[in-house]
Amino acid sequence: MSQTGMTESIDLLSRRPGDFYIEFRAVDRFLYRISDLYELESYVREDLLQRLDQCHIYLIGKRPRLTLVPDSIEVDENVSFKVEYSVKGAKQQASIQIPRSHFHPDEVVFEASSYPHRELITRAADGSIVGYTLLATMAHVMPNVKQEAQDLEIVYIGKGLRFSAQDRLQNHTTLQRILAEINSNDLDSEVFALVYSFKYLKNVLMLAGNQPDLSEAARQKRKATLQYRPTLEEQVSLTEAALISYFQPVYNTQYLDFPSRKHRLLSNVFKTDVAAIVVQIDNVFIGDLKIYSSTIRPDTTHHYVVDLRSLDGGQSLLSQLPSERKRQV
Repeated sequence: MSQTGMTESIDLLSRRPGDFYIEFRAVDRFLYRISDLYELESYVREDLLQRLDQCHIYLIGKRPRLTLVPDSIEVDENVSFKVEYSVKGAKQQASIQIPRSHFHPDEVVFEASSYPHRELITRAADGSIVGYTLLATMAHVMPNVKQEAQDLEIVYIGKGLRFSAQDRLQNHTTLQRILAEINSNDLDSEVFALVYSFKYLKNVLMLAGNQPDLSEAARQKRKATLQYRPTLEEQVSLTEAALISYFQPVYNTQYLDFPSRKHRLLSNVFKTDVAAIVVQIDNVFIGDLKIYSSTIRPDTTHHYVVDLRSLDGGQSLLSQLPSERKRQV
């Protein structure tokens, strides 16, 4: 922004007071089993791997483990079979139908993979394998599977910066502890990684009737706000902290009380007049997957407002908007 343009913007905000807020909006997302982490490069297309490398935030979640009932497969105009899973120790079965047209004409034989029967294998007439359908990543688009087995419970949130979240996940001691505890105490569940890339936005919300602060100190702070642009590392750290505060995952220990004056990652934000941090994640493009935690109900989209004005006993203009979950300090 030119010096003239910035001066005009500051003057406008002086006449029409508003609240700046920074927003991190999910623009790409992927779901995969943690057990597949080390094999992604062997079966994921190069263009998808490049998109994965732009994902710096990961959510670790769990849900019931699906297996295919081997002798249940029938083929006509649909490929029909049953899946089995356990919810709180109770065995459940669900009937699944996939239109035959969704498969290639060369796929003429359908069978369950070897124990523990996690995949539907398709073969050509000569017996050669044509494809694999992994059931685990499809639970949330299986209408007959109970909702408790479709939704993903978020148990940990982290970040990765060297290249992506995947690099961090491959060398993460907390993840190994999570896997060990779930494999020991929750044998019926499977662990997944849900990774996101975010777009950074800086917005201003104006409401008529508010009294402007015309002091020079306020004017200088608005100038600093217009100039503020967090580094990628700051963006990722702020997003991670906000999501931890929102979901309160059971395995996270830091940022559960975010925001706080003690959090150094907010030091540059406090030099500005930013009133709130907004994080929005959605899973519309991955089958409307619903995610939840012990404190947050299952939903496809989560929109979280971190009201920084509350640190000084006030409220931002965003706090007046309906249907937003905010962190009150």
